Amino acid sequence: MWIVGESEDPAELLGSMLMSLYGIIAGGFHLEGEKDVEFTVRGSSPEEALVRFLSECLYLVEGEGVVITDPLIAVEDDLLSISLSSKGQLFTIDPGHAGMEVKAITYHEVGIVKEGLMYKARVLVDL
Repeated sequence: MWIVGESEDPAELLGSMLMSLYGIIAGGFHLEGEKDVEFTVRGSSPEEALVRFLSECLYLVEGEGVVITDPLIAVEDDLLSISLSSKGQLFTIDPGHAGMEVKAITYHEVGIVKEGLMYKARVLVDL
């Protein structure tokens, strides 16, 4: 399944792609508290940084039971470095409303380009 997005602001683009990822996973989240979340990923290309960013966010959901509801994203070095600093929400998923299981964020045909003023990105998720 593809996650695609476009925006003039690369941080906004990444935030919308993160929300799209949660839309695939989400069924019924029961929020249970907060946790501070901070991380930075770097890539040798913008595509690698994008995959690493979404993979880290996927790990937070699956490994730590944390979803980011209001991401504060900083982009540096022409999209080679992506940082997130935010309050994460601890959650459990309502078994009757579970969404799809995302196995991985893939590098297959991943793309992020700037066309005029717009950044456009796409990444394939393995279900």
